[in-house]
Amino acid sequence: MQTFHKNIRRILATMAILLTIGYTTAQNSKAKDLQAIQQKTDQWFQLWSPGDKPFTFEGIENVFADKEEGLLVVDGFEGSIVVLKSIHEYKDKWLPLVNTSFATYTIKPKDGIEIDVDATMATSTFIWVSENATLKDGTPVKLSQYATHVWKKINGDWKIVHEHLTKIDTSENESSNEEALSFEPQQLVITVPNVDESAQWYVDKLDFTMGKAFEVPEKGLTGRLVSKGDFELMFMKSENLQPLPESRKTSFTDLDVAGVKRIAFRVNEIETFAKKLRQRHVAFDVPLIPFEDPDTGVKFQWLIIKDNNGNLVEFMEY
Repeated sequence: MQTFHKNIRRILATMAILLTIGYTTAQNSKAKDLQAIQQKTDQWFQLWSPGDKPFTFEGIENVFADKEEGLLVVDGFEGSIVVLKSIHEYKDKWLPLVNTSFATYTIKPKDGIEIDVDATMATSTFIWVSENATLKDGTPVKLSQYATHVWKKINGDWKIVHEHLTKIDTSENESSNEEALSFEPQQLVITVPNVDESAQWYVDKLDFTMGKAFEVPEKGLTGRLVSKGDFELMFMKSENLQPLPESRKTSFTDLDVAGVKRIAFRVNEIETFAKKLRQRHVAFDVPLIPFEDPDTGVKFQWLIIKDNNGNLVEFMEY
């Protein structure tokens, strides 16, 4: 019996050692992958930072996957969407443009780079800003984009298989001496038959926070605020309020009438989000629908609900 107990202890000790070794190995492997992707991201910045020399994109094949490996580049450029699917297309699109436009060009990350690794796939996100960019006529410009890279380990080497770039608009991007108009969304006003009932619906169904009530007696108005983070909804009731037309209560008939339509919120994991809405007995006008335009690469999922008064609210996941 003593021999049996000793053998059991040896087995348990061996298992503990193996588990420790496995954990340590996994951690070391992840650390190496993070370092590799950081180095590849540095190379990406070098590709886009020739200084006062011409762009060549020399070494791009060390950073990007190619067409046969599923490369997809989506760039929000000058108000349009550019979709590229190979290194050849990447060079053909950007080299003539940047070399005829810029005399100097250097970019850098703004606030660091976030990297997340999972086995053979990884993502990196950052904001890049121009550090030294001048046009051919000597005019300095300020440029900036949100960047997302999806990486795949191909034959042991990390490569970008998806690049998504979105322009950050500032007045500094324009050749103008005028200051930028600085503003951000504050609130949306919705007229309703009962401000308290409407506010409570948004609190109960969409987890808004109840705000203050107010009155404008000389105009015959009552109001109530609710908030979600820094964004507010202001519910207003007028003494002369007319009911919402039935055509405005359905998404596609509402689009037949000119004017502002509906507010749209961005969410993560929209399928889980939709399930929670149904559990809360929220009425859907448009159920969860995927959308994809193969020509432009635009892809998202969306749904539209009705609040207690029939107003339409949209939720999207890109």
